[in-house]
Amino acid sequence: MRKLAFAALPALALMGCSGGEDVTEPEAAGLEAGEWQMAFYVNEVTGENVTEEIRTEIATELDRELAMDPVCISEEQAAAPDAALFIPREVNSECNFTESSAENGTIEMAGTCGEGANDGGTITISGTYEAASMEAVMTATIRDGGEEFSFAAVVSGERSGECSG
Repeated sequence: MRKLAFAALPALALMGCSGGEDVTEPEAAGLEAGEWQMAFYVNEVTGENVTEEIRTEIATELDRELAMDPVCISEEQAAAPDAALFIPREVNSECNFTESSAENGTIEMAGTCGEGANDGGTITISGTYEAASMEAVMTATIRDGGEEFSFAAVVSGERSGECSG
């Protein structure tokens, strides 16, 4: 069985236009502190030699390896969110992000993962968040030995209450 590590996160924030009136845009809602339930789901795997069987195996393994535990977001983290709050811990520990921001309701991350030309890859995460929810798309291209494949995954989260413990 292949050793797979890491994953990928969604969307662009949309801004409305006024009908010519001088209207001040409302300030983006802040992130709410508390416990957040997070989900990670691979929805696409592609590659030159990726059969349906391999596609299912890779998606299942990534879903298992990158399953997300609940996240406790403190008041300080809510006031100045870090994009890493919204990704699996394994991705954060195994990847080097050269771009990482979570501000004004938008999450953007990009970087590289793994070691060397034959064991690693690139990753991007793009998404949005509101006070009590978030959704992102993670895309990655991975080299595992001499093989290369890409995948896309959805990362979502919702505030579920106060932090436990």
